[in-house]
Order: sequence, then structure tokens, then C-alpha cells
Amino acid sequence: MLNIEFRISDEEANSLSELARRCALAHAKHSSATTHGALDLAGLLALLIEDAVMIIDAPDSCEAKAMGQLLRSHGYEI
Repeated sequence: MLNIEFRISDEEANSLSELARRCALAHAKHSSATTHGALDLAGLLALLIEDAVMIIDAPDSCEAKAMGQLLRSHGYEI
């Protein structure tokens, strides 16, 4: 398994942690009916990586299409 390290600002880390916290609350609110459970920061990043990988591995999936749209909105036609 590849281990990747990168730096983000404290502000970005705080915002990502808040997003993960909100995802965990949504998981609890919807009676655990989420695909990846109650997310923490690592789980949130893993989910995003999985969806990005699906662009290659499962291009017809709804996750791949949504991630592809996100990349297109940043100018990356893939």
C-alpha cells in the first residue's frame, strides 16, 4: 500500500474536520444509512479518493460521474 503525505493549512484542516463532523452527524441523523459510516477526517479523504478512482475503474458509476463533473468544473476534461 502506498503511503502519501502532504501539507495543508491549519485553516483547510479545520474546515475538512468540520466537514467530516457534519458527515458524521448526517450519518447519525439518517439512521446510519450512509455508504461509509460516521466519517472522521481520514474516512472523508478515503471516500473522496475512492470516488476519484472510480473515474478510471467504474466510469459509468454515479460517483465517477459526479467526481468527473467536479474536475471538469476546474477545467480538467478527462
